[in-house]
Amino acid sequence: MFQVPRHNDQTFSVTGFHDWKHAIENGKGLNKHAASKEHLTCEAMWRDKERRIHTSKEISTLINTDQLQRNRYYLSAIIDVVEFLAVNQLPFRGDHDAYSAMNEDGCGLFLSLFEFELRKDAELAKIAKTIPRNATYTSHDIQNNLIDVMSALVREHIVKEVGESFYTLKVDGTRDPTGRENISIVLRFLNGLCEPTERLLTIATADQGDAVTLTDTILEELTTAGLSPEKIISQVYDGASLMSGKHGGVQKLLQQKLDKEIPYVHCYNHQLHLVVIHALAVEKAVMDFFSVCNMLYKFCRKPTVAILYKGETLKRLLDQRWTGHSATVSVILKSFDDLSTLLREITSNRAFGADVRIEATGLLQSMSEPSFKFIAEMVHKILAYLDPPNKMLQSEDMDLLTGLQLVRSACTCLENIRTETEFQAILAHCDSVTKRPSKRKRFQNTAFADYVVEDISTY
Repeated sequence: MFQVPRHNDQTFSVTGFHDWKHAIENGKGLNKHAASKEHLTCEAMWRDKERRIHTSKEISTLINTDQLQRNRYYLSAIIDVVEFLAVNQLPFRGDHDAYSAMNEDGCGLFLSLFEFELRKDAELAKIAKTIPRNATYTSHDIQNNLIDVMSALVREHIVKEVGESFYTLKVDGTRDPTGRENISIVLRFLNGLCEPTERLLTIATADQGDAVTLTDTILEELTTAGLSPEKIISQVYDGASLMSGKHGGVQKLLQQKLDKEIPYVHCYNHQLHLVVIHALAVEKAVMDFFSVCNMLYKFCRKPTVAILYKGETLKRLLDQRWTGHSATVSVILKSFDDLSTLLREITSNRAFGADVRIEATGLLQSMSEPSFKFIAEMVHKILAYLDPPNKMLQSEDMDLLTGLQLVRSACTCLENIRTETEFQAILAHCDSVTKRPSKRKRFQNTAFADYVVEDISTY
C-alpha cells in the first residue's frame, strides 16, 4: 500500500506542504499526486485490503495458514513437556537453557525431554528446522509463563468447583532458603455430590512471616481467585502461637477482619505428632536410643562407610514428625545384623581412620546393650498402632467423627499393651539377639614369661 517515492521526493512522506497555494496548485501538488501511477496503485491495494478484511480472506491468512498450524504443533509439544515436568514435580532447568545447547550435558530435563520428542517425532523435527532461532519458545521465561497459565487454569477450575459453597480454610507456612514465607492455602468443601473435597488453591509467598502479613496474604489470595472470604465457616492450622494465638494469631485476626466468628480447629494430625514427640521426649532412655539412631544415620552416610553397608537405608529423624522415628526404628530392626557386622568390620580394620574406628566402637557398644534392642522393639510396637491414624487423618475424605474414633481406637490399643504379658513377650523376642557371645578365657604363653611383649601376633 505504501511505495517508495520516485526521484527521492519526500513531499508526501517527510516534509509535506507549508501552504495551500502549493498544495492545490494546478498540475502540481495534491492534484498531480492524485493522478500519479504510484498513488493509483496504492489506492487500488488499499481497496483490495478493505475488501479482504470484510470477507475475512486476508492474504496473510491465506499464505500463512500452514505455517500457523506448524507453529501450533510446535508450541503444543513444548506445552506437553512443561505439563509433564510440572505434574511430576520434576526440575526444569540445568546449567544452561539455550536452544543451541540442547544436546549438551547439563541442559536440564526440559531441553533433554524436548530433544527426545524431536528424535521420536519426525514431523516435529521437520517443523523445528523452520522455527526462527529468536523465537524457539524454550527460554526459562516462556517456561515460567506457561506454568503461570496452567496454574491460573487450575485455580479457575477449583473456584468453579467450589461455586457458592461454604468452605473450610486450611493454611500452613514454611520458610524457604531465601527467608521468604511460603503459604499453602487449601480449601475443604462439599462438591456437587455432597462429598468432602480438598483442593490446594495456591502457594503464596510473603516477605514477612508475622500474623498480620499472613492474614492479609490469605485474604488477598482468596479475593484474587474470585472466592468470597465470607463463605469461610471454619479454619484449620497447626498449634503454633502465630496461627492459633487467641489475641494476635491468624485465626483471631481473620475473625476481626471479617467481623464474624470463625471456629478454629487445631489440626488433629498435628496434635497426634506433638503428643507422640513429647511423650518420647519424657523418657531419657528413649531419647538416648534415638540419639544413637541419629548417630548411626550420620555414620552410615559417610562415603567410606556407605560402600560397605549392605542393609536398608536409615531414615533421617525429624524433630516435629514422629514418622521419621517410626521408619528409623523399622530399619534398625530389619538391618540389625547388617549394622552390627558393619561396625565390627570397621572397628577391626585399620584402613579406617582412628576417629572412624572409635566412633564405630562406641556405636557397636551402644547397639550391644540389652536395652537398645528392647527399646527398639517397644517403640516399634507402639508407633505401629499410631501409623494407621496418622495416614487416615491426612486423607481428603476424612471427617471429624471418624477422626475421633481413630484416635480413641489407637489409645485403647496402647492401653491394652500396658501389661506384664506384653512386656515379657517383647523381652523374650529380643533376648536371643541381645545376648552377648561369651569370650574365651585368655591364657598367657609361659614361653614369653621372661620377655616384655607388646603384641604376640608380631612374633
